Amino acid sequence: CINLLGQVSIPFVYDGIKITGIRAVVFVREGNRFKYGLIDLQNKPLIPLQYQDIHEIGSLRYAVENTNSKTALFSEQGNQITEFSIDSVSIFHQGLAFIYQGFKMGVIDREGEIKVQPLYHSIRIEQDGTIALKKADEWIILEGENREIKKIEADQLIPVGQDYKITLPQSLLEDART
Repeated sequence: CINLLGQVSIPFVYDGIKITGIRAVVFVREGNRFKYGLIDLQNKPLIPLQYQDIHEIGSLRYAVENTNSKTALFSEQGNQITEFSIDSVSIFHQGLAFIYQGFKMGVIDREGEIKVQPLYHSIRIEQDGTIALKKADEWIILEGENREIKKIEADQLIPVGQDYKITLPQSLLEDART
C-alpha cells in the first residue's frame, strides 16, 4: 500500500490487501490456503494472520471466521467481541445484524449481545425498530394409531419411500453469506 506521497505504508509482504476505512484486511498464501488478518494503515497487526476469512460487516466491526468455519465478531481494535459460535453474520443495519446457526436466524447488536436467539425461520426488523419473528414450520411424523415418532422443522416435507425429502428455506440459504 502506497500513500499519497508515494511512500510505502504497508510493505509488499502480503498476497492481498483490502482497505476498509482506516484498517486493512490482509492475507498470505500458506500451502493451498490463505490466512487472513487485520492491520492498521501503518502495518500494525490488530488481528493475527491465522484466520480462514475476515470481512467488514459494518463500520468498526469485522466477522472473523476460524478454521472450523465458525465466526466471531471483532472490533476495529482487534478485540474479540463474541465466541466463535456463529455460522455466519449479515452486515449491520441500525446497530443490528442477523446471525445464522444451523439454518436458523437470530439478531445480535454491535456489542455482541444476542437480542434474539437463533431459533427462527425468518426475522424482519421494521422501520420503527420492532422485530417480527416467524418460527419454522414443524412437521410431525406419525405411525400406527397416530403415535408421534419424530418432529422435523422444514418448509416442505415429501415422503420418498421410507425416508423424507426436506426443503429448507431458500431465503435463509441466500442470506447466509450477506
